[in-house]
Amino acid sequence: MTLLYDVWLSLVFGAGSKKPRAICSQYRDAKEFYEAYRSGAELPKFISEKNLVKLEKVSPEDAQTVLTECQQTGISVITLQHKNYPKRLLRIPDAPYVLYVKGDISVCDAPTVAVVGTRNPGDYGKNCARYISKELAQGNVTVVSGGAVGIDSISHTAALQEGGKTVCVLGGGINCNYLDKNRQLRQNITQSGAVISEYPPQFKPTKYSFVTRNRIISALSDGVLVIEAGENSGALTTARAAMKQSIPVLSVPGAMFSESFKGSNELIKQGAYAVFSAEDVFSALGINKPTTQATKNEEIQNEPSRQFLFEKPEPSVALSQNAALAYGAFEKEEMHISELREIAGISPQKILIALSELELNGIVVQSGGGKYRFNIESR
Repeated sequence: MTLLYDVWLSLVFGAGSKKPRAICSQYRDAKEFYEAYRSGAELPKFISEKNLVKLEKVSPEDAQTVLTECQQTGISVITLQHKNYPKRLLRIPDAPYVLYVKGDISVCDAPTVAVVGTRNPGDYGKNCARYISKELAQGNVTVVSGGAVGIDSISHTAALQEGGKTVCVLGGGINCNYLDKNRQLRQNITQSGAVISEYPPQFKPTKYSFVTRNRIISALSDGVLVIEAGENSGALTTARAAMKQSIPVLSVPGAMFSESFKGSNELIKQGAYAVFSAEDVFSALGINKPTTQATKNEEIQNEPSRQFLFEKPEPSVALSQNAALAYGAFEKEEMHISELREIAGISPQKILIALSELELNGIVVQSGGGKYRFNIESR
């Protein structure tokens, strides 16, 4: 019976409201608040005129209709007080009072990383999302995203393909016929993760509901990784929510003049971690990646890499301090930017600028996949 009034309370105040939580700090439960309202008792001062209109309009019968649909379609209803409510969400003041869940909500208790970005990624963005999400899944990290086309779908799919866990946070109701092309993906997620929403099952998403939803994506996560985002990308609202919640933001940098990475690059300027490999994500968030036998074998094979395996040409121009450090970090003809950063001992932003200087001077060239090699033609 209490669940009925919890759902009623969430319907009255809507998504993103702090008031249901405030009400339950003053009343024993949602039912007691309902009875106080019906009896004409004085209500808390934060109840606005708009709230009073909704209190009059929304009835427990409406809540029962929602609960009946949930029972018929396999949707669990988890309230703020429930033992299975995701612990990370409790740290934000506007935590959803009610969550509608299909699948296993416990996957939210594992290390989690949100992977978000544009709905129209280029090949580089697609490859980054696929590669990093697979690595996260292999490291037993739950991938959180929003179920949209583009970076979201690629990240969910990559995690599933690796046998990992993923959580899809919707901006509409679970049973709403929105983005039908991803219906099968959402179904697959429920088999190895969870699809969740703070909206009742038939709620049709709006532009505002997606923005409101994004605070949940960030709050569920140990960090938010933006793969590819333009200046006005919706993914940036998730990043801003994370910053407000004091959750680390990471970003994959793009080319200087790329419009589709303008937002991503701006995040790095604002202090987001620059990500050049999946290892950067694990390192920045302090997540220990399990060591497999394959990884151990690879480490053994790579042990000689700290030896000088080629004759390094002398630079023909004067270099800045950081460019000289990046230059000195090359211990073989081709190296990944994450290796160079570690050896040079400078920040992700500085190594990127330093390598750009080396590239402009014709000393190195990009060879793809975050790797740089010495320009043979310059010798």
